[in-house]
Amino acid sequence: MISVKTNRLVGYAIRHGSNPDQPVRLLVSSVFNERANANAVAIPLRRHETESRLGGPYCSMKPAFAALLRAFIPLTALAVTVLAVVLAWSSRWWLLLLIGSLPLVVLGIRDFFQTRWTLPRNYPGAAHIRWLFFDLRPYLRQYIVEGDLEGTPFSFDARSLVHARARGTPDTHPFGTERNLEESGYNWLSHSIQPVEEPDLSPRVTVGNEQTSKPYEASVLNISAMSFGSLSARAIEALNLGARLGGFYHDTGEGGVSAYHLKHGGDLVWEIGSGYFGCRDKDGRFEPALFADSARFAQVSQQLADALAERDAKEEQWLELEALREEIEGEGRVSIQSRPWLGFYTAEAENHLIIAGIAPNGPAEKAGVETGDVVLEVAGSPVGDLADMFRTIWSLGDAGVTVPLTLVRDGARVTVKVPSADRNDFLKSPRLH
Repeated sequence: MISVKTNRLVGYAIRHGSNPDQPVRLLVSSVFNERANANAVAIPLRRHETESRLGGPYCSMKPAFAALLRAFIPLTALAVTVLAVVLAWSSRWWLLLLIGSLPLVVLGIRDFFQTRWTLPRNYPGAAHIRWLFFDLRPYLRQYIVEGDLEGTPFSFDARSLVHARARGTPDTHPFGTERNLEESGYNWLSHSIQPVEEPDLSPRVTVGNEQTSKPYEASVLNISAMSFGSLSARAIEALNLGARLGGFYHDTGEGGVSAYHLKHGGDLVWEIGSGYFGCRDKDGRFEPALFADSARFAQVSQQLADALAERDAKEEQWLELEALREEIEGEGRVSIQSRPWLGFYTAEAENHLIIAGIAPNGPAEKAGVETGDVVLEVAGSPVGDLADMFRTIWSLGDAGVTVPLTLVRDGARVTVKVPSADRNDFLKSPRLH
């Protein structure tokens, strides 16, 4: 056995048998285990290869010499600098070499003595080549390596199509397609042998029923939610103008209705969201006046009414909006009142209302309501979904009214009376400086 020790690894070369031409295995293990183990790496070598590698410069190499090899670039630049200075006595043109050599020398010295990065400290100068190609990698991949159909989220072929149509140049390529029509999952549209008589050129979906005052005929394809904060003013105007010309609606996204949404008169879906975008006060609370001001636009109010008519009726926010809409249509204004708040959060599961969470120090917690309870009745009235529960609670009165709940806990019916409260009293107020 021939033992090999370096500053990083401990290795063992084992040759079985006495035949000098028999392969030798070099087993390498970490410095923490000086015996070859089952996880060691076996490298087959011939005897002359083993002797040259185990007794050659790889084993006797000094750390200082290895460091000089790693600093090949700055040392070469230093030699060129010295040579240029010496040859400058014969001709000053040699000093032009300093333009390229001196920066490499300074860079190598800086890399060697800095302690922030390990790679340039071990390989002064050369480490920057790796960083250079790391920065160039996206460009090299895009323009050299990447195929026309491989890029994400949009391939080069898709980007070229957009550019061609924007410039008004032909966007088609003759002599077949570049796509693999045989690959799994490939989809296409086939021409019909017999055209459909009088096809519907603008298919629509009716949003709203007999309970809706203004049903809306929505297009099959529309503009999805993209807020004004993530797009420019010109982009919003272009989207809304396209919605008007194409006869489909434009979802505002979470950001409110801006003047750019209203400029061209395209149909809008006002997405208020949990942040009350466009209808909240300085404290972040829902502001009915701002809501009514934005809802007065015909292109918004119609969409809002349709959305409320076809809502899922499972979110408290949509129920609040429906009540506000009814008040605006009936009385022309919104009356500010505090609805009863119980301080628990429910979820629908298998046709049951389950208490999914309880607000700390809220009315429900003080009344003894527990997470996991199933809500059967509110004030003696059975409730089947969230809409029934909230309508029944709100019909009992304003904030402060006591709400009787019939719950199921561990298989037994439990009756709990919860004194309601005003939810605004539990919200954090802004700090005044």
